[in-house]
Amino acid sequence: MLDLRQVVSMVLLLVNGLWKIIKSGCNYQSLEEQYQSLSQQVLTKLFAWTLEKMDENIMNARDQKRYEYVAQKERTGVAVFGEFAIRRRYYRDRDTGAYHFLLDEALCWPSGQRLFPKMREAALDLGTETSFARAARIMSRFVPGISAMSVWEITKQAGEAARGEGDLLRQAVFEDGVIPEGKHEASVLMLEADGVMVGQQRSRHKKAEVKLLTAYDGKETLKSGRRALKHRYSVAATRDADSFWEESSAQVARQWKLDLIEKVELGGDGAAWVKQGSELFPNTVYHLDRFHLRKNLTEALAFSTTGYQAAARAIIQQDRQALIETLDRTARASLGVKRERIQKLKHYLLDNWDGITSEIPEGGLGVIEGQVRHTIARRMKRIGARWSPGGTDRMARLLAAKANDELDHYLATTKPMSFTLAKAVGETPIDCSKGCGIEDTQGWLQAHVPAMDTPYLTGYLVRKVIKEVTCLT
Repeated sequence: MLDLRQVVSMVLLLVNGLWKIIKSGCNYQSLEEQYQSLSQQVLTKLFAWTLEKMDENIMNARDQKRYEYVAQKERTGVAVFGEFAIRRRYYRDRDTGAYHFLLDEALCWPSGQRLFPKMREAALDLGTETSFARAARIMSRFVPGISAMSVWEITKQAGEAARGEGDLLRQAVFEDGVIPEGKHEASVLMLEADGVMVGQQRSRHKKAEVKLLTAYDGKETLKSGRRALKHRYSVAATRDADSFWEESSAQVARQWKLDLIEKVELGGDGAAWVKQGSELFPNTVYHLDRFHLRKNLTEALAFSTTGYQAAARAIIQQDRQALIETLDRTARASLGVKRERIQKLKHYLLDNWDGITSEIPEGGLGVIEGQVRHTIARRMKRIGARWSPGGTDRMARLLAAKANDELDHYLATTKPMSFTLAKAVGETPIDCSKGCGIEDTQGWLQAHVPAMDTPYLTGYLVRKVIKEVTCLT
């Protein structure tokens, strides 16, 4: 345990600080701020002392023949209760010549990381909701020492972890022949895909397309009455079409038992890359998204009510010839840009005729536009937002992971304690409850009055507390 002098010192620091705050006559706002500052000051000191005590125990328990003590070095960190600094020892491994901070390794505290896990979780959560600068500003209201670069670095590391996992999964399935074991069972699987253009910086291109796939196996009604996608899972990236579908199909195979899937319903806006998904899933039926169908009809035929109604009627009746005649007739009666739009609409509808006439599955499709808006566009298409090519892919992956409730998975940077380290610190956890070996704490306190040595002994109230403590019976 901590030295009792340290514990008493912290209690006195807290009491003295509270008394000063009360006497200052501050208003409600400054009262809250001062209480926050005081509590952080106390907790960070206790936390630093706790870590230093652990470091001392590690030094005493290490294999001294192997680990040679070298020196002490200071390190700062930021936890949920504030920023702190500690001095811990580092050693040289006589067998390998490598240097170790055994405390850092025991805590799984990687070098270069100032923020502790809970702060990293908060930074990543906010960084995927709003700009890095705003996320840092929000966090700094509670814990000083957070910069926009800190938030950016955390999201970058998490994004690279997400991309690395996607690469490994795609390689395992399509190069090594590994068959993932799915979790969910279903006979019909719905897949909907679409792309969203995102502004670029430090790139030859002004825009880059983020591809998004949303998979689910039906819709269900919640207790609130709201309809929700069953087992929804999203995949997002800026890869080329082939690589995207390979990675996406591997991700889908990890979620569903594909050998039980009898039919796949694929929805899209008519883009060629979306249709490529049919090649990777057997028994796939492609459907043209009704939102994009109406959008294209409206953009090309809004000026002609008669032409629009005739084209819509032909589509509903699935009369391909009637549709062609209607569009040709309307085009001949139009000039310039209007005629060009009708010709473009004609090619679009004929290229996607199978997707227009295919039977819509029970419950329907058409969720991808909302998924694009809420999953990708809400964060990445803010006014004036620009992304580097690498940052575009990383953020897209993190946003999909957040939609899947998997965001924290990519913060897992800790590793199990190595055999070497376990041997250095002992096979059993360090028991910090037997620190000073004092059994009669009350008697020791009465005899030694450790608080008399503390620098926090100021004010009448603290002296009164000490008097009460020393008179314990």
